[in-house]
Amino acid sequence: MRVGVHTGQIVLDGSDFDEAPLLVDRGEDGAITAHRVVQIRAGMSIDAALWRVAEETEGPLADELTHTMRELTLGRDRREAMLDLAARSDVSELRTFMQSIVHAQSTGVPLGQVLRSQANAIRLEKRQRSEEAAAKAPVKVLLLMLFFVMPSLLIVLLGPAFMRLSNSL
Repeated sequence: MRVGVHTGQIVLDGSDFDEAPLLVDRGEDGAITAHRVVQIRAGMSIDAALWRVAEETEGPLADELTHTMRELTLGRDRREAMLDLAARSDVSELRTFMQSIVHAQSTGVPLGQVLRSQANAIRLEKRQRSEEAAAKAPVKVLLLMLFFVMPSLLIVLLGPAFMRLSNSL
């Protein structure tokens, strides 16, 4: 299963809650970060905010959140339900997000502060990935030039010289 946590771009590869891991489509920041921080800071509980995310989005992320929230309404412990959601996910950001919520609730840290720090961490990680990709681009271009452009250039430049040399012998 592939889930766009940031942009809502969602591609469904599988639908079984227990077998299919969640994967993040690395897009622009947004859905779970800044918008949800505003809602939580405005007085909305974490349960209400997660229900809202489940209602406003479509696909595997919404299904997983709905599944987790239904477990909560059936009386399952919040800590266990959120840690199970994190365990079903191969997404480091979602795992960290859920673990941070559980940790904040157990220690009494305000959720708005936790979500703000999560949003900043996700933005920083995204920026670092972009910088890393930008740093690798010149090496890839150099390799392309070395293996494709340079041999062609040598053939065009040295080909006539070799032809004259072979004709004069």
